[in-house]
This record gives sequence, structure tokens and C-alpha cells, in this order.
Amino acid sequence: MLNTTTALVNLSDALAGAAVALATGDDDGPIWNELVRTGDHHGRSGGRNVPLTLTDLQAMERNFRDVVQAEGWYPVGAPITFNHSALKGALDAESTKAAGFITDLRVVDNGDGTHSLHGLTDWTDEGRRRVRAREFQGFSIEFLPSGKAHRKTANAPVDGALLFGGTLTNTPFVPGMAAVAASEETPAPAPKPAPIAESRMKHLTAHLGLSEDAAEATILAEVAKRDEQIATLTTSLAEANEAKATTATALDEAMSQRDALQAEKNERIEADKVSLLSEFVAEGRCANTDAAKADVWKVVQALGEDKARELYRKDGEFPTRAKGHDGGKGEERADRSAEQAFDDTYNDALKAGRSEEDAYTVARDTHAKGLSARYVKEA
Repeated sequence: MLNTTTALVNLSDALAGAAVALATGDDDGPIWNELVRTGDHHGRSGGRNVPLTLTDLQAMERNFRDVVQAEGWYPVGAPITFNHSALKGALDAESTKAAGFITDLRVVDNGDGTHSLHGLTDWTDEGRRRVRAREFQGFSIEFLPSGKAHRKTANAPVDGALLFGGTLTNTPFVPGMAAVAASEETPAPAPKPAPIAESRMKHLTAHLGLSEDAAEATILAEVAKRDEQIATLTTSLAEANEAKATTATALDEAMSQRDALQAEKNERIEADKVSLLSEFVAEGRCANTDAAKADVWKVVQALGEDKARELYRKDGEFPTRAKGHDGGKGEERADRSAEQAFDDTYNDALKAGRSEEDAYTVARDTHAKGLSARYVKEA
């Protein structure tokens, strides 16, 4: 069975529909048995999907030799139990005793576009007796998928899938495999899939881009290849969506932090504005009116505080009656003060395309005489 809570992908129920073909000879030595086959395997009730590729089988063969056996995980071999008893939580000796041991693995080409993983099974006396007595017909591997297994001699992940045991079962999951055997007297061959009807052959070859006379094995191999690509792309898409969600979360957090800092900055600027203008009023640099303070703040923003302090002198004399200037022509007008004339010239220069600093310079030079009469020099 597939135990998702422990991340152990167990192909229990191996060999769906396979007839029991048991040996009756006296050979009690180890025997090669088919353990699992490539394909996209599905559970009867839905919701369980176990895709196995040739790459997975080759990784199991390699890791059994280079990891399990090289590191000495088991004194004899990977244990074979009855009905996944250990994975179901059983701890007593009767439930967890071995039916045999897997001592070697090999990948076999079935010639029909599929591949099988065969295991050299060394049965115990009870295991061999129960197989011969037709108590069990199928085999199920117990393995960890790629990225889930770790070495025992070092804290390092294992590259690819890793088989660490198996079990005898009568609830098959993978269809079409040979029945489990107890001795070298070969069991009946596994049933082969029914030939593809000619009409379906033409339909498949057209959709797969193959020639009409393509062999059935070639068609099945191409279908398996496409299915494997779908599984790979599905995994990649899930990973991409997960990365996208992570990026979106990070973006939201960054924007939230930016907005909070910007609000803090605005508060700081406003507090600094109030403080600076209060200082200018206290020092007699500008009148205590909204209009006068607004003018000062424009100059501070455009030219900086130092320039503003040069323009608005300390203990300056503020006009009490309307005195003005012509805005640059050197002639006095009774309807405008020197400060108003300065503002008009400054704004006209901005409208003419001059920079803020150039506009300030033009207004200052134009109204230097009129402005100097409004202020006294600092002591």
C-alpha cells in the first residue's frame, strides 16, 4: 500500500490479476523474482498514483549496491515480510519475521517498452513453504523516492530512489507481472497485454507522429515516454507555482515595509518642516503667516536650508505696508512688496524652463536692492 504519512512509497498489491504459478521442485536456493515494473500505476479507488520510470529502477539497482550493501545496512539482505506488517505498526516477532531476503537487484528489458526490476530472493523455510502452498501470489517493494533517502554512514542524501525491502501480498497494485515463485522451476509467464487493434494503431501512430507500420513495442514505448514527460512537467509546474507563491509573498512583504518606511519618512519631514519654520519665525527670518512660511519651505525644498538662511536673514525687517518692485525692471510699484516681486520673478523663470537654482539666482539678482532694504545685517 502507499503510506504517504511516512513518505514511503510502497507498491503493495503488486501483480494485479496475475494467476498463481508456484514451483513444486526441490530447489531451495535463491531465485530471481520480478519485483516491480515501470509505468504510471493507479490505485483501484483513486487518489493513489505511483509513477515509476526506468531511471527509478536503475537508481534502485545502483543504490542497492552502492549504498545498502556497501554500507552494510543488513547482514544478509533487505528483508521480505508478510503483508507490510512492519509498516503497519506491528512490533511483535510473529508479525515482523522475515519471509526471505533480497540479496541482489537487476533491471530487465521486457521487450514491450517496459522494464522490470528483478530481485534475487533468498527465502526462509516458512516463506518458501507459504509461497508453494499458494498462500501468497504477489510481491510488493518498499522504497523511498528520489530525495527522501539518506545514507547511514553520513548525513548525506541518496541520489535517486532506494529500495530497502519488500513484502508478500495478495492485494496486487501493479498489473501484468509474473507470479512470485519459490524455486528455480520457472512459474508460468506473466500474461502479455492484448494486441492493439489495427484501428487503434492508426489512431495512435497519427497522434504520436509515427509511421503507420510502426511496431507495437515502439508505439507503447513512445506512449510511456510521453507519460513520463507529463509526470516530469507536472512536477516542474508544481515547483514553479510554489516558487511563484513564495516570490509573491516576499513582494507583498517588501511593499508593506516600503510603505511603512515611507509613511515614517513623511511624518519625519513634516515634523522637521514645523520645527524649521518655527525656528525661522523665532529668529525673525520670516513672518508668522501661512503664506510666508509656505514661501520659506519652497525655497528650502528647492535650494536647501543653507540657501534659505542666506535669503531670509536673521532679525529681518518685515514690510508693514505695500511696497513692491516691478519684478525685474528696476521700478518700484506700490501694489507689490519686494518679496512678492521676488516670487513672481522666480515663478516666471520656472515657467520659462529655467532650473530651480537658476530661477532663484535670477530672482535674487533682480531684486537684490529691494530685498536688502527689508533686512539688516547680522551683528
